[in-house]
Amino acid sequence: MSDATGSDLLTAEEAAKLVRCRRESLYRWVLGGHLNVYRTPGGHKRFKRGDLMRMLERGEAPSKGR
Repeated sequence: MSDATGSDLLTAEEAAKLVRCRRESLYRWVLGGHLNVYRTPGGHKRFKRGDLMRMLERGEAPSKGR
């Protein structure tokens, strides 16, 4: 995580709002290998804004119901 600034990292709630999905969908995408999740030193999960934006721009976001 040393290569990301605090503003680059989003909570699951913030990430879900950004990509207009539910938090559960984010975690399914992580489990399916479509998205990376990062841990803070305190063990909290964070998502990189750039990862989310690239996934959306490339149309790689898994469709609903998968």
